[in-house]
Amino acid sequence: MESVQRMTRQVDLIRAHTAGRAERPEGLVRIAMTEGFAESFFVPRLPALRERYPGIDVELLVSDAYVDLTRGEAD
Repeated sequence: MESVQRMTRQVDLIRAHTAGRAERPEGLVRIAMTEGFAESFFVPRLPALRERYPGIDVELLVSDAYVDLTRGEAD
């Protein structure tokens, strides 16, 4: 049954792509990083990311503290 569902999803994706209306990613993404990495690498690239994926909301967790991914503190 799972393989049938997976094949159905793949067919739906193919139909969407051929119809020219492929789904775009959307939703909240929480990203944890150090302050230095955020300032020197990520923040300068954020406008391009938002332009390419307007449906994505980015929440930056900037800190040098440990982030526990298993507790859902970041994605």
